[in-house]
Amino acid sequence: MLTFLKRKNIAAFLIAFVKILFVLITFIILSLLFLPITIFFKKNVSGKICARIWHHTFSRVLFLQITYINTNCIDENKNYVYVANHQSYCDSILLGFIFPKNTFIIAKNTLKYIPFFGLLYKLSGNFYINRSSLKAAERTLSHIARYLKTNKCSIFLFPQGSRSKDNSIRSIKRGFIKLAKTAEVDIIPIVISSYTLKDILTQFRRKKNVPRLARKDEIGRGEKAGCTWSRYLSGS
Repeated sequence: MLTFLKRKNIAAFLIAFVKILFVLITFIILSLLFLPITIFFKKNVSGKICARIWHHTFSRVLFLQITYINTNCIDENKNYVYVANHQSYCDSILLGFIFPKNTFIIAKNTLKYIPFFGLLYKLSGNFYINRSSLKAAERTLSHIARYLKTNKCSIFLFPQGSRSKDNSIRSIKRGFIKLAKTAEVDIIPIVISSYTLKDILTQFRRKKNVPRLARKDEIGRGEKAGCTWSRYLSGS
C-alpha cells in the first residue's frame, strides 16, 4: 500500500512538473504572439482575442474541462462592471472563454513587473491600481468611472483583491459598487466554484465541472462563493 502511494505521489509530481514546464514555455510563446495583436488590433477587440487564445491554449495544456452557466446573460452591446472571486492565476484561463469585447481589467500595480505580461497588459488598455494607498486607489477608480462613461466600455475586476488560498471569499472591497454607480452601469457577478491549484496541476485526464463557473441568477444555488456574492450585492 505504501509503495502504491509513493508511486502515486511520484506520478503526481512528474505530471505537475511537466505541466509547469509547458505552462512556462506556452506563456513565453503567447506573450510574443500577443504583442503584435495588441499593437495592430484596436484595444476594444485585442483583449477578447488574447483572452480566447489564452483560454483555449492553457485549458488544453492543463487538461481542463470547464462548465459555463448563464453565459447568455452577457450583452456585448451593453456596458457592465464584471466582478469575480479570485482563487489562483488559473482564474484568467477560466474567464478567458467568456471575456467580452470592449472590456478592460483593473489589477494590482505589481503585475507591471512581470516580464512580457506587464507590457502586454498595459498595451491592451487595462488599468493598474495601487492598493497600498486608499487615496491613489480612489483617484484611479474615479478616472476609470469617467473613462467608462466617455468610451462606453466595460470593466472587469476581482473585488477581494488578493487570491484566496483557502477557496473562501476574502474581505471584499466596495470600490466596484461606487464605480458602477458613478459610471451608471450594471454589475454582473461571476462565481468560480472551489478548486485547488494542486488538482489542476496533478490531474492528467480531463474532469468534468473542474472548475464550474456560474453566472448571474445562478449565484444563489448553494455554492458558498455564490451565496456570499448574493448577500453582499443585495445589501449594497
